[in-house]
Amino acid sequence: MPFGRSRRVRTGSQTALAMLAFATVLVFAGLFVARFPERIDLTDVGAQSLSEETRKVLASLETDVHAIAFPSREGGGPEALRDLLENCRVASRRFTYEMVDAERNLSLAKQYEVRSLDTTVLVAGGKSHNVTEATEQALTNGLRELLLDRERKVYFTAGHGEHPLEGTTNEAYSGVRGDIQGANFPVEPLTLITAEKIPDDAAAIIIGGPRKPFMEPEIELLRAYVLGGGALIVLLDPENDAGLRELLKEWGVGLDDDLIVDKFSRMFGGDYTTPVVMEYNADSFMAGFNVATFFPEARSIEPLSPAPPGITVTRLASTSQAAWGERGTSEIKEGVVEFQAETDIPGPVPVAVLSELPPRDVPAQVPAEGSSQENEGDGNGEAEGAARGRVIVFGDSDFIADAYLGLSGNADFFLNTLEYLAREANPVLIERRQREGAPLFMTAGQGQALTLVSFALSPGLVLLGGLMVWRSRRKNR
Repeated sequence: MPFGRSRRVRTGSQTALAMLAFATVLVFAGLFVARFPERIDLTDVGAQSLSEETRKVLASLETDVHAIAFPSREGGGPEALRDLLENCRVASRRFTYEMVDAERNLSLAKQYEVRSLDTTVLVAGGKSHNVTEATEQALTNGLRELLLDRERKVYFTAGHGEHPLEGTTNEAYSGVRGDIQGANFPVEPLTLITAEKIPDDAAAIIIGGPRKPFMEPEIELLRAYVLGGGALIVLLDPENDAGLRELLKEWGVGLDDDLIVDKFSRMFGGDYTTPVVMEYNADSFMAGFNVATFFPEARSIEPLSPAPPGITVTRLASTSQAAWGERGTSEIKEGVVEFQAETDIPGPVPVAVLSELPPRDVPAQVPAEGSSQENEGDGNGEAEGAARGRVIVFGDSDFIADAYLGLSGNADFFLNTLEYLAREANPVLIERRQREGAPLFMTAGQGQALTLVSFALSPGLVLLGGLMVWRSRRKNR
């Protein structure tokens, strides 16, 4: 065999062996990374890492959890959510996830009752929980909620002429009861007058259109429950405050004796006393909700100004500018429907208000006459100091009755509010870690050195390396 040919064969064999060795190293490196996944966060604030609270929750998983994410296509939503879920998968072998296009998988979205994009469904042991915010804090609290050993229930008060939970009449709440149970919350009635305290397993208490006033012992139970971090939904019709006016005032919510008139509702086949609501607070949990809701015979619910110390009161939903609150309800009965600037409430008129109390270890307000802060130490005050009581008040109770529940976004609006309130009373709070630009200051000498390295030294090294390779090849010919 000629010498040149033998040399070429030997060189080719060495190249093939080197390539085979390199491929083997890559395969074993891939297997090692898959078996021992580690991610290094080089940001100064740990923006790409999970918080200690989230890692603790993931480390405590005793059953497999599968996350089904329905991301939006706007902005960096899909990538940010994917990075969060990938970090969770790396942190725990029991956590897996998949990204699903809601528009192409409508049946799956319907199966898990997904009502908005950026929702992540957590599934474990036959149970599921929907997380409607694409944040680490929401995901962590969703995992805690999913893995709670105790079953949390939604209670509807009874004994004051509230809407019945069962029945075939238009006033029944059988439809919304089924929707709540479909969201994995058992529903039961609650008679406060015979109760010593609000049940410990209460995720939320709902007062649905009472016609008779609550007695003082019942009001004390509700006060203690909310001050202890409980969640309360109150639905009140016009001309009836059910004896709750002063209690709601303590929490910064005012009731007006009016009836909302909206001539715009005639375009949708309704009458003047069925206001159409399409304005929702974009800075609240209602962000992204843009479906019309209808409130038959509603009253206005107004945040008090100033609000009691430490309490945050927010408008959730309001009518259009064309609607108003009619204080002379007798005129409506006589067929007179005209806005009176001297007496009526101009639009937009709020129909739903959220009140968030401070943590229990911060005094919420001066106790009302006849009440006492001592009720915080009863059976409902065992929650930790971080618990925040939350109350949502609606100016109508019929919009979720069977006759109106299926109208446009009525069901979704109410279930969104319930889902927000029914979250765990003591959520994990995770501070947002955002990278901030850090300016680089250099002296004149440092700037000149950087210029020299960038425009002279680096290109020079590349040129020198090229010359050495050229010389080496020429020598071996």
